[in-house]
Amino acid sequence: MRISGTWALPVVVAVVLAAAIQAGAHSGATGIVKQRMEMMKAIGTNLKVLGSMVKGAASFDAQAARSAALAIAEHSADISSMFPDGPVVPPSEASEKIWTEWDRFTGLANDLAASAGQFADKAGGASSVDELKPEFGRIAATCKSCHESFRIKRN
Repeated sequence: MRISGTWALPVVVAVVLAAAIQAGAHSGATGIVKQRMEMMKAIGTNLKVLGSMVKGAASFDAQAARSAALAIAEHSADISSMFPDGPVVPPSEASEKIWTEWDRFTGLANDLAASAGQFADKAGGASSVDELKPEFGRIAATCKSCHESFRIKRN
């Protein structure tokens, strides 16, 4: 199935980001860094569930979509607590900008929680995935914006 429309780029980006999160190097991570990497991995896994339905690679399942969105909302509500101030050392992919732009960073985390919550609310009564594409686009765009601004790539 060909993806098109205003939500197409966010869908592709979200699925790629989710795969990158899961494939990321977590070896050597300990403590809060490991916890937040695992949390981001869980968000990515649930985003893949939603993305596969939106792009037609998986059949639409309203309850599975709702559960995945609720998990994203729950995890994203905890994002700011996973980034205590302190030095950033590998394998962390956190940019120092998180702490210099804290309000923007936490705003994006809050936006993600709100968007995922709205998706979950609509998913429970949705008869087709088409009804959820705008909400998915907002989730994906928020993830992309945060990663572009606050995540560094480590080799």
